[in-house]
Amino acid sequence: MRESKERKVVSVHRAARLAAAMIFLTCCFAWLIAADQVSAEPSIGKIVRGEESRTYTSVNELADAVAGMEGQTFTIEMDMNWNNAPRLVIPAKAHVTLNMNDYMIDRGKRKVSQCEDSGEVVYMDSGSSLTVNGGPGEKQHDGWYYTDTSTDGEASEKGNFYGGLITGGGSKDGGGGFDMKSETTLTLNRVSVVGCRAQENWRSAYGYGGGIWYKGKSTRITLNNSQIYGCYAYNNGGGIYGDNVDGIRIELNDSHIDHNYCDDNGGGIGVGGEKVTIKGDGKSTVSFNEAGDYGSYDGKGGGIHLNNDSCTVSGLTLEGNKTKNGGGIYTTEETIALNDLTIKDN
Repeated sequence: MRESKERKVVSVHRAARLAAAMIFLTCCFAWLIAADQVSAEPSIGKIVRGEESRTYTSVNELADAVAGMEGQTFTIEMDMNWNNAPRLVIPAKAHVTLNMNDYMIDRGKRKVSQCEDSGEVVYMDSGSSLTVNGGPGEKQHDGWYYTDTSTDGEASEKGNFYGGLITGGGSKDGGGGFDMKSETTLTLNRVSVVGCRAQENWRSAYGYGGGIWYKGKSTRITLNNSQIYGCYAYNNGGGIYGDNVDGIRIELNDSHIDHNYCDDNGGGIGVGGEKVTIKGDGKSTVSFNEAGDYGSYDGKGGGIHLNNDSCTVSGLTLEGNKTKNGGGIYTTEETIALNDLTIKDN
């Protein structure tokens, strides 16, 4: 009888020790999982191609991967803000969708001293297409932007912008926000392009297109519920500039090219070439832009400057634009087609 009680006591002690050991191991396992989660780098975004998806923890690695995907169709999903981001190269003949998910891409080049060759936010090689979806517009971002025609310093004013924000581009080649080559297509859906700069490089004297610079033939730019705001160009086209184009179409739907600046021609939009169409939906604006007379320049076309044959402009409000010659629109051609425009207080 006594031996039986002693066996029971031993069994109870063994069970207690086993239970304590199980609790200890469970706690250790939970701690290891938590530590792993803390130490793991967060996702900055992913590339999705068909059923394949790869997650990245470095913006540089993602940008390098995108640059090598010539001729492919894929989607980029952003999972956080990209601060001091590298240039995003859309390779030739690639068809890309960029879902910003209300995040921001900031190149961080707000000063003249920070501008560099290839300092734009996005470069689009020939034959490529890019659709940028900003997001629902629920997140707020601080965006720095330019405020006058002779801005030699940095983007000095700060505002609040909602949804997908592209900002801080500073290029000495041209196109602070987007640099587009021939036969490219760019669509912006609920995106703000803010505070981007095109600076002269003293070698080839570019400085064209603070927000967007496009070149060549058959280029398409569509803005849906989007804006180009507070951008600056050392030469032509504070908001958008097209150089030696043939068959360019710019379409604005509930969108705005406002408060942009340049030191020469076309505070809002500047175009040189043939077969140009700038089409609005009746609710879009090219307003409060300035083309300056900084240094030896004599500004023309505060809102729009046209140096091309066969041009049609329609469905826009041009208001409050400033320059010495042609506050609303300036053209070098005798005949252009102007339809359904509101032009006032320029």
